[in-house]
Amino acid sequence: MPPPPPDDPEARPPAYVLNYSPVWVDSVFRPRSRAEALLSPEREAGNLTPRDYDTTIDFLSDYHRHYPIIFGALGFALVMPFRTPKWNQTKRIATGCTLGLGGFAVGQVSFLSAHFNYLRSIEKPHGFRKAMENVQAQVGSPKGGPTIQRVYELSPDDMDPDQALAMPQLTLPKASDNAPSDPPVPAPRTKWDEIRIANNRGAQNSSWDKLRQSYERKDIKLEEIMGDGDVSSEKVDSDPYDNPRRR
Repeated sequence: MPPPPPDDPEARPPAYVLNYSPVWVDSVFRPRSRAEALLSPEREAGNLTPRDYDTTIDFLSDYHRHYPIIFGALGFALVMPFRTPKWNQTKRIATGCTLGLGGFAVGQVSFLSAHFNYLRSIEKPHGFRKAMENVQAQVGSPKGGPTIQRVYELSPDDMDPDQALAMPQLTLPKASDNAPSDPPVPAPRTKWDEIRIANNRGAQNSSWDKLRQSYERKDIKLEEIMGDGDVSSEKVDSDPYDNPRRR
């Protein structure tokens, strides 16, 4: 069985990339009142769906931004309860700092993972991208930090009229001329159509009758004329025998 043909890249919509900066998002949309003030116009403009708006407000007001500090503090605090004769104060502090840095790294990964899952939950990424661009025009663009990218395809609802016309159209093969075509289905006749057909049929019959009668009359007259000519000629030819005195 041959392998299926590869997808035609021209028949697929173009891919877009959404660049998302978690640090910039957490720094701009804080506190909750500021996030609502910046994102409410985007929801009214249609860039954010009601679900995306509610998800964004709830996520940005969550404590995920504190994951690095929380995990770092837990790592440092794990060493403090242990008191052994072999460990002096300096060694305990060094061990605590090491565990704290490890906890901070784990918290940073958890922080990025939370933003990654949030970004994947956006149901309208193209509108979210427009909303972030509008907010960046007001408060400024991200200056640095890690960036999460999401690749998405443009849906028909997100397309502008010019983009929709520029999209490649799928053309179906035309049917061959030799292919049998179904006979046209006649339209149902109305009462007026039946009356019109009956009148036309009667008019045609009367015209043919008149034409036939006219030809019959001509034939009868022609026969009468021919008959009179034969009688007169017989009389002329028989006169010399019937009246010898005239001769």
